[in-house]
Amino acid sequence: MSSLPQASPRLVVGVLAVLAALSARSVMRRLWPETPSTPRLAHALTAQLLADARSRTRVGRWTASLTWGGALLALHYTWLAHDQYTHVPDLDILAHAMGGVGVAAILSVGLRETVPDGVSAWWIVALVLAVGAGFETYEFLVKTFWHQWTTLDYLTDTVLDLVVDALGAALVTLSGTLSTTARDGLRTP
Repeated sequence: MSSLPQASPRLVVGVLAVLAALSARSVMRRLWPETPSTPRLAHALTAQLLADARSRTRVGRWTASLTWGGALLALHYTWLAHDQYTHVPDLDILAHAMGGVGVAAILSVGLRETVPDGVSAWWIVALVLAVGAGFETYEFLVKTFWHQWTTLDYLTDTVLDLVVDALGAALVTLSGTLSTTARDGLRTP
């Protein structure tokens, strides 16, 4: 009887993905000490979406963020169905970069009223990193594409995916920080 691939040295990589998620959550708590629990964040995001829809506030941002996310989700399942991740080099990297941008955009518009003034906008990067690590844990438990990889291959892929997730989120955070700085600079006498 053969053992499951998860019961191999790759288990260390799976555990590292879980630890990365917990570490990202810890970093987020340092940036925002009163960080609500994940269910409360999800509730706040949903409540903000509904409130904005009723008041027709930030409709363009919501539409762009959710369209981006929906398009990426459709692409992801299309790519999976047609085995594109194994045939197109670095498609996974592109998907993670796009995912980091999309998740950060949704979080920034959806949690803007939840995050108190004075909290660094960089908490979004930590939360996206936690989401990405959660996805890596999901891949480890559910997907089979990596079963033939060496532990080093899987570790390299996981770390690269998380770095690219964080870079996509940093791009959104940096663009928001720069636009806020520019806007505030215009108001200064």
